[in-house]
Amino acid sequence: MRSYWFIENTSPCDTDYSDKSVQSILGRKVIPCPNLSECRKRSAKENIQCSLRHAKIIAARISRAKGKSFRNFKSFIEREKRNFLKFAPMGKYWVCRNGIWSIVRGKKRAVKCVFQFVRIVLNGGDSV
Repeated sequence: MRSYWFIENTSPCDTDYSDKSVQSILGRKVIPCPNLSECRKRSAKENIQCSLRHAKIIAARISRAKGKSFRNFKSFIEREKRNFLKFAPMGKYWVCRNGIWSIVRGKKRAVKCVFQFVRIVLNGGDSV
């Protein structure tokens, strides 16, 4: 699992979290998010939330809690999902399925994508 410090101090707009070898800011390559230009063009105007940004925030909380040696990881993840559904903004979300970025309405539709991104931010793997 990546460190809290790494997750907290990187941006999903320019960090390739899918590269498992990247564990520190010094070792990372600045690689723009594949959806960056479309996101910048439309998100503010249309009030679209970024699933990857939400995932980064959640991953940082998980990483920080993991350092404190919490007991039941699975229940912690379930609590984070409930909190996302309860507190995240309503509206539209950028999601990525099979490498294709699209917009979904509602956080219930976005939650699966957000938590796939959480896994990627924490551990690397499957490309965004």
